[in-house]
Amino acid sequence: INLQDAVANSAHRGSLQKSVAYDKGEIPTFEKVSGASWIEISTQGEISGIPSQDDVGENNLTVKASNSSGETKIELSINVF
Repeated sequence: INLQDAVANSAHRGSLQKSVAYDKGEIPTFEKVSGASWIEISTQGEISGIPSQDDVGENNLTVKASNSSGETKIELSINVF
C-alpha cells in the first residue's frame, strides 16, 4: 500500500485506519514490525515522524494489524521527496 508522500525535514502525519478492512466496529490495533527508523506507528494506526534528507526515496515498512479475529501483516511504502 502506498501511503501519502512525505517531505524531508518536515513533520509527516497519516493514518492506517482507512487502509485496513474490519467488521463489527472492532477497530484493530497496530504495531510496526520493521521499517525506517523515522516512521512511528501508534497502536491506533496514526503515522508520524520527520524524515531526514538521508531518507529521500522509497521507505518501506511492515505493520501488523490485530483484533479478536486475528492478525495480518501489511506492507506499506512512503515516498520521501
